[in-house]
Amino acid sequence: MDKQALVKRNVHLLDKLGFNQVSVADIHSCFDILAEKNGFVVMLKVVKNIDSLNESSVSALKKLGRFLDADTFVIGYMHKGERLADDSSLDRRGVSCISENALEYMLISGDRIAQSEKFCGAKYKIDGAALKRMRMLCGISMRGLAEVVGISKDSIYRYEKGEAYATRDYVDRLERFFKNRLAYGEQSTTALQARQKYKYKKLNENLDMQFLELGCAPFELLGKHENRYEVGERLDPRTIGKLSILYKGMAELLKRDYPFFITDKTRRTSINGVAVLRKKELKSIYEEDELINLISSKI
Repeated sequence: MDKQALVKRNVHLLDKLGFNQVSVADIHSCFDILAEKNGFVVMLKVVKNIDSLNESSVSALKKLGRFLDADTFVIGYMHKGERLADDSSLDRRGVSCISENALEYMLISGDRIAQSEKFCGAKYKIDGAALKRMRMLCGISMRGLAEVVGISKDSIYRYEKGEAYATRDYVDRLERFFKNRLAYGEQSTTALQARQKYKYKKLNENLDMQFLELGCAPFELLGKHENRYEVGERLDPRTIGKLSILYKGMAELLKRDYPFFITDKTRRTSINGVAVLRKKELKSIYEEDELINLISSKI
């Protein structure tokens, strides 16, 4: 079965389960499907053989998943010449690779990332003594920490006692708050460390917003301030035409995103409902509201 057929199978599965979605067709992209249901966003990369994944595509998938606040998975069918078992999960640089059946089980049960990682075996051991020491140095109670990071008080208690494993999401929340590493094992990477690896740039020196360089299609830059922005840059008209359909679909799916293109290679102000901005126009932008107004004026 070819790649497009496998993507369609997962599209049908998500559709059956009531997810709104957009899929990438005939476009080179670090992901294949983005789906949403009641505020839960899941992003999938579909591959026949997990061994075919390369470092750059997985890195881009992780970056985009964090940016979109999406639960990110690689859906695979084969590994080392054998069918991927439904009860196994392979870690590829922080992204869980699971079977199509495992994805269906996770979504039907209504489990979010914490339960799906428990199902797949992706667990992290927290240094309880270090967690308690940092919490006390900050003068914050278990209840106060739980409210700030969005983890239950009982979970904080069990982490400090060494009685429970944590999901990657919970590890990141705690490490981001304390700006310190808390989990054992090489799999854990703090949000702060992850940000330091990424490259950022400004659209201009006036606008106080930094944009992440994704380094992989379908976006050149990703920006997040009060709102989120997906940016295509240095693209030919034919490529823009294909990508604009994806960008528009994502904006409608996620509601609060503002995709746009930066190019001087077309006179059009928008393509399929996606704004086209020129570099000279961006030079006069000083505030995020001005950027939004410029984007909106083109549509």
